[in-house]
Amino acid sequence: MGCSKRLCSIKGYSMSTPCSTVPMTPASNSGLPTFAQAKASKELMSASGNCTNSEEFAEYINNATERLMYRGDWPGTQVPMHLSVKRGIVTLPRQVGSVRKMNVTTRYVPVWNDLYAFMPHQWNGGLCSGTFNVWIDPIAPAFTQYGTSATFDQPPTDTCVLQISGIPDDTGAIIQFFGTDPQGNALLTDNGDGTFSNGISLTLNQPFTVGVDFVKNVSRVIKPVTQGPISLFALDTLTALQTPLAIYDPGDTNPSFAQYNLHAACCNPTVNWSAVAIVKLRFIPVVSDTDLVLIPNLHALALFIKGMRFGDDGDRANSLAYQADAVKELNLQLADQSPNEQTPIVINPFGNAYPGRSGIGRLM
Repeated sequence: MGCSKRLCSIKGYSMSTPCSTVPMTPASNSGLPTFAQAKASKELMSASGNCTNSEEFAEYINNATERLMYRGDWPGTQVPMHLSVKRGIVTLPRQVGSVRKMNVTTRYVPVWNDLYAFMPHQWNGGLCSGTFNVWIDPIAPAFTQYGTSATFDQPPTDTCVLQISGIPDDTGAIIQFFGTDPQGNALLTDNGDGTFSNGISLTLNQPFTVGVDFVKNVSRVIKPVTQGPISLFALDTLTALQTPLAIYDPGDTNPSFAQYNLHAACCNPTVNWSAVAIVKLRFIPVVSDTDLVLIPNLHALALFIKGMRFGDDGDRANSLAYQADAVKELNLQLADQSPNEQTPIVINPFGNAYPGRSGIGRLM
């Protein structure tokens, strides 16, 4: 499709330079508590039944946070971000789980899942010649789910090898890469005994490590927990040019970044578009005291943890009751921050089936 991948960033995370981004100010203060604040909560300590410096306490916090995030878009879990992108694949940073709303050049752009491009269509009907046309060569703007990726970009030529770099404290860390070479064959490691293993491995040295295998596509990455971030580049062995592919956070052991396909109402893929998105944060387990707990209400978190403990004891009734109380607590907080009278509502009696798309009101 002639689309280029672009890297985007969110407030507080500078991922790389391929995509120019200017995060909005409100995203810098989401009101989410830190892990240190959770540790200081006697209510959470009592609910978990564990000391706050124990692994069990952190496990309860992470499990409850992950399950509550599936149950709603709570205050602080949705943040705005500015994007400057071209028509093509948008790869979002690790901290973003999904896109909820999208405006491109001040115009609303619908966000669809990946099945939207495969809806039934008629080539001779509708203003856009069917929804399938949006996937091939779009006329109307749309923002559709594309999948996930282990990198922000891929090696640009067939003569690229991988290069990694990191801080001295992570020297010796082994990063595994899976994908294909320029001939389309799977990346393999010769074990020296007549057998081969899937993928290739690079051991971090200082100031950097350069691989020897030509790589065309990186489909999966496995890395250990590190002290600092790991930067991944594609190094062209003919031109010596570097292409940034990814930056992996210390706790990112199985990188997976959400991707969307931005279909713009312009067939020129070189035109930059100014976009503003409301994104839902992705669950990331807390490890250090400065990590954010992605549930804004520690009281609700304590209620849900109590429900989890009742569930562990086989008391289903009390487990579900406490979980429901936790969701109710978060809904009350959401209603307090976003009252009904402040919620914009658009009423369309025809839904998305505009009469004009069925030929109503047009001269035939």
